[in-house]
Amino acid sequence: MTTSGRREILGLLTEATAPASTDRIAQCLAHGLLRVERTLRRLEKRRLVLRVPTSQGQDQWALTPTGLVLAVKLMR
Repeated sequence: MTTSGRREILGLLTEATAPASTDRIAQCLAHGLLRVERTLRRLEKRRLVLRVPTSQGQDQWALTPTGLVLAVKLMR
């Protein structure tokens, strides 16, 4: 998420909780989740994460060994 996106969400969270502002917060969160999902799908194509379906019909994501090595390198 970009800095401007974080500022926008922070601004919305600090506003009064009028119905219009809660709708805007929900839109920002949905947009953020969509961006996360797109990023995970790109990582899946590069074989850095795996999608694991659950019994509830939702997906969970797990790092592959290559993805884990890359994550450790990025954390240093």
